[in-house]
Amino acid sequence: MRPLLILIPLVVLIAGCPRIRKGEVKATAEAVETAGWPAGYQTWKKVNDETLVRADDTVQVARELYSNQTPDLGPGAVLVKEEYSLSGGVKGALKSVAVMRRTGQGDTNGWEFLVYDGQTRQRGDNSRCVGCHVLQEDNDYLFSPIDTL
Repeated sequence: MRPLLILIPLVVLIAGCPRIRKGEVKATAEAVETAGWPAGYQTWKKVNDETLVRADDTVQVARELYSNQTPDLGPGAVLVKEEYSLSGGVKGALKSVAVMRRTGQGDTNGWEFLVYDGQTRQRGDNSRCVGCHVLQEDNDYLFSPIDTL
């Protein structure tokens, strides 16, 4: 009768465990790494007609800008900048995706700055973003004219 006593708790233990589907744990970790990724942004208004290349870049980078066109750039506004490598005037691989999202909170007039690796979509260090955009404080932290967004 002892073998049956051992099996009953084992069956109860297995039956009472929540089932984890294959990939579920990975999906959760991936969601944390890509939190804030602006899904579908490439269907939004493209701000620039031509690929942007800043003349003062020491490292050549091509940029494409997108806006979700929130009226008056109020809370909920999202701006996205794709940065591509550039060699000999030819746009290469997507290096990063930078996101400005207006939350209405914080020290930068309500803007939140996020940056993602262009290939893995993992969040990176946004200190470079903030460091540059602080120079545009008088223009609502924007480099682009407000009427183009």
